[in-house]
Amino acid sequence: MLDINDKKIEWFKKAKFGLFIHWGLYAVTEGYWNGEKDSGIVEWIAAHKRIPNSDYERLAEKMTCEKFNPDYIAALAADAGMKYCVFTAKHHDGFAMFDTKYDDYSIVKKSPYGKDVTAELTAAMRRRGIVPCLYYSQALDFHEKNAMGNTWDNDIPEEKRDFVSYINGKCKFQLKEILENYGDIGLIWMDVPKGMTAELAEDLKSYIKGIQPGCLVSGRIGGGEDMGDYGCLGDNQIPAGELKGCWETAATMNDTWGYKSFDHNFKSPKELIELLCGLVSKGANLLLNIGPDAKGEIPAESVGILKEIGKWMSINGEAVYGTEASAFKADFSFGTACKKENILYLFVYNTAEKISLNGIESKAEKVSLLGYGELEFKQGEALEISLKNVPENKYVNVVKVAFNESVKVRSGLYSQESGKIILPAYCGEIKKRGGFERAAEILGDAATKGEKFNTYSENEISINAAGIIENWFSEKDGVSWSFYADNDGEYDAVLYTLSQKYIQWKGGHTVHFECNGVSESKTLTADFTTVGANKKYFDETGSFIGKLTVKKGKNILKLIADRINPEDLGGLCISKIILSR
Repeated sequence: MLDINDKKIEWFKKAKFGLFIHWGLYAVTEGYWNGEKDSGIVEWIAAHKRIPNSDYERLAEKMTCEKFNPDYIAALAADAGMKYCVFTAKHHDGFAMFDTKYDDYSIVKKSPYGKDVTAELTAAMRRRGIVPCLYYSQALDFHEKNAMGNTWDNDIPEEKRDFVSYINGKCKFQLKEILENYGDIGLIWMDVPKGMTAELAEDLKSYIKGIQPGCLVSGRIGGGEDMGDYGCLGDNQIPAGELKGCWETAATMNDTWGYKSFDHNFKSPKELIELLCGLVSKGANLLLNIGPDAKGEIPAESVGILKEIGKWMSINGEAVYGTEASAFKADFSFGTACKKENILYLFVYNTAEKISLNGIESKAEKVSLLGYGELEFKQGEALEISLKNVPENKYVNVVKVAFNESVKVRSGLYSQESGKIILPAYCGEIKKRGGFERAAEILGDAATKGEKFNTYSENEISINAAGIIENWFSEKDGVSWSFYADNDGEYDAVLYTLSQKYIQWKGGHTVHFECNGVSESKTLTADFTTVGANKKYFDETGSFIGKLTVKKGKNILKLIADRINPEDLGGLCISKIILSR
């Protein structure tokens, strides 16, 4: 992974917001095959329905693209505030949405449209000042006998396929085409690296750099999460804490990536703006997806969402572009934050008459609301900002705080507004193999080099790159947090756990906490549920685990597993603990 200060990734780090476009033959199906609905994401419909290639190929006859308007799409992206665009040049189905000389399985040679949509789209994006980027499925190709993925229309078992010949053949041939024929490409977005060893991934990355040295390679190339130039989080995922290096989350507007005529479960503009703010506050980018139909038309819901985001960005864009992760270790009850030099931006999700921030060591000189004007404030032990007369914002208000120096805050975890204390998973210490290690180190090089922590392990507790405690399968493991409280008091403790992607939350784990001589045991139940744009894939559930007696000053909270529910295939996965009075 490139260093965050590397000049080659500077444009990506500053951009923050991009457009993802999933468009291919799967759009023709509209989510149906032989009259049956496909319950999964539609770009995988060939695999879900085990469609023979001979039948799937005929979909190209209905890929008319008659309403495809690349300049309209580029304008829509630009007006929404997006700075780069990733288009699916080839998805897992193997169909080229560009003019390839490798074979005739392409939009140019097989569809009635007969034109190179990749050439048209990349040119349109450049005219709008948007960096063109391309998605290429490097490992999965349902149309190639030696590629990974097709297990229903291919007589050769995957383990016996000549995968290297596919990589050195079609994969490199087509990568060379898209890197040589479409001008400067900002990045190649790779995906599902099945079969991609570290050696293959390194070789493929070098091949790409040999053609376009400045082209970035996504973290899903394979060979470990550090192989790419930047990291890829889980789909629709907001990390729990600040990330090391540059990262990106790809997100859907509804429940699929490609076009599905019956999927109208669209997230609201507010949810998606909060997703953007949440990612920006952790130093990550948002790559937001649209899926045109076979005619090339974008769903009306997607158009409406992008226009609403664009209105918000026209006022609040300065709090997004070129910003850095929040100076604070944890979020706030009102929302989250990010910074830029001597400016702190506060993302206020819900209506409030005032907000109060503890731990700020710099002197505030001016406070204002973007799109409104100056706000009253006072600064003592806490910075208190009045929002009493602020007009209601149906999405997210952004408060801009200017300081007399670069933003500095007190280190550690401590009380925030209303006495609430948030303990993110990544700020804890994992107890394993007889010792404690700073969990924050997991986010650095120690994640892959340390002997005691293994982020790729399937059965050892660890903290992943997104700051989530995962793989907690052993009753011998535990976690502890150090934090500071302003006053003595009794606090309700709520533990937030996650269901992993495609795995339903089971609960049923029994944990106990220890704090200031008090210990209490609790079996996890779904007492609180969260809402938001990441709910589809990483559903967060809050479980009340008891009342804590907290003392003024430093406290230590220990969480220990008494029983791990064997029916929960994902084990115990933790994002945070919230203490409130």
